[in-house]
Amino acid sequence: MLSIRKETDYAIQFLQYLSKEKNKCCSLKEFASESDISFYFMQKIARKLSKENIIESEQGVNGGYRLKIPASKLSLHIVVEIMEEGVRLLPC
Repeated sequence: MLSIRKETDYAIQFLQYLSKEKNKCCSLKEFASESDISFYFMQKIARKLSKENIIESEQGVNGGYRLKIPASKLSLHIVVEIMEEGVRLLPC
């Protein structure tokens, strides 16, 4: 059985949220508030996802985060490998 950390769970929730907002920048603070997740914890998660080129940020009044790759190219496998450092999933 695979047990994932909260960080991975929140990353999945955030990516789902971004995938619903096609090409629109979404505020991390707004997502954190709506989801009742620490804004600072979400910044850490966003930094990891951004470093791996999954999301991109835009600064400014209408800035925020958006998916850098199409949602159809994302998989649970990719997200788990990014967020769960040192864990590698094997294909069955």
